[in-house]
Amino acid sequence: MVKSSIGQQIAPLVNQALRHTGLVLTRSLALDGSWHCGAASSVYVEFGDHCFAVTCRHVEAKSDLWYVNSPAIAATLQGLASMPASSPSWPLAVWTVADLAFFQADPERVRDNRRAFVDLKAGSVLTREQLPMSASGIITGIWAAESQYEQVGDTMLFDPFAYTAKGEVIAVEEHEITARFEEHEVVVWHEAEREKANKIKPKGASRSLKGMSGSGLWIPVNGGGVALAGILKGPKTDIGDPDIVFTPVWTIARRLASLFPEKR
Repeated sequence: MVKSSIGQQIAPLVNQALRHTGLVLTRSLALDGSWHCGAASSVYVEFGDHCFAVTCRHVEAKSDLWYVNSPAIAATLQGLASMPASSPSWPLAVWTVADLAFFQADPERVRDNRRAFVDLKAGSVLTREQLPMSASGIITGIWAAESQYEQVGDTMLFDPFAYTAKGEVIAVEEHEITARFEEHEVVVWHEAEREKANKIKPKGASRSLKGMSGSGLWIPVNGGGVALAGILKGPKTDIGDPDIVFTPVWTIARRLASLFPEKR
């Protein structure tokens, strides 16, 4: 149950954003031969006949194995998920300059688990001119600080904790969007999360958003929906900086158009 007027206002918008949001589980091989598990966020997008889970290049670069296509991952951002460690995904393309990594997403699995793709074809993408300064923005994705994950035998277990924040756009450039997210109130979305949420105190500024990398910046639009504006990269300076930077969706669409030109 949402316990604030702000939460009640944005709850429908967050639910729409979550329909396009996925998990990326990662495994990294340590020097001692042990495997360390981690997690990040992604956004499901489609471009022509191609379906992707888009996340950040720095997520891909810091890990040795990645998992984006498990039914359990596609189905939930809340509650225990499990998956075999023997079914990794592989990046189809990376773009270091824009901090992007594209993984192939299984459309049947995504749709069967009540997730949906953001269409990035021409005419469907938010443009720079359509994103005004001071526009409200929402981020929602996996927050690593309160999520738990481990590998037990050949199975990876993951108990995700979704973090959501509301802020405003403060800068719009061709290759970067900056939005400010200052915490002034904590909203409990699900009673099952109350124990964890009660430990979280608003910082006034921001907090470590580790795990949120690859999640979307969502802008409310006419008709009660949301539009994808960008992919979250991280704080503009350091942890705690409320100014968060994103790779714009129009930049992503142009990149996909160059990688997968339309057949004539």
